[in-house]
Amino acid sequence: MKVSTLIRDKSGAAVAELINNEWKVNRNNTFDRNYSKDTLEVKDNSGDIVLQVRVLNDRIQFQGKFYNSQGNGVALGKHDSGQGGTIEMTGANHPHLELKIEPIFQYPNENHLGELVQKETN
Repeated sequence: MKVSTLIRDKSGAAVAELINNEWKVNRNNTFDRNYSKDTLEVKDNSGDIVLQVRVLNDRIQFQGKFYNSQGNGVALGKHDSGQGGTIEMTGANHPHLELKIEPIFQYPNENHLGELVQKETN
């Protein structure tokens, strides 16, 4: 799997760019990312997960929050009900994306490269 995207923060500032799985980082803006052979996740400078891509046997799971240079955003992700997905867009009556993407990986990546979040079992 090869992924390419420009990642911006809520203000519209470029945080990082991923071109065919090669990172270009804006050193004036911070972010974190973690990955394994079949999963990629990006966390922005505010701590929000803004990109998740996971390759499964029969499909690709994808969630993300994307902003343009003016800070207008669109989010694609799991619906709160757990049933299906949702698309959310900013606008005059909805200035901020509310979608929360649950992290798959532990952070910071330099201490937890490729380590998944441990799910609690009851």
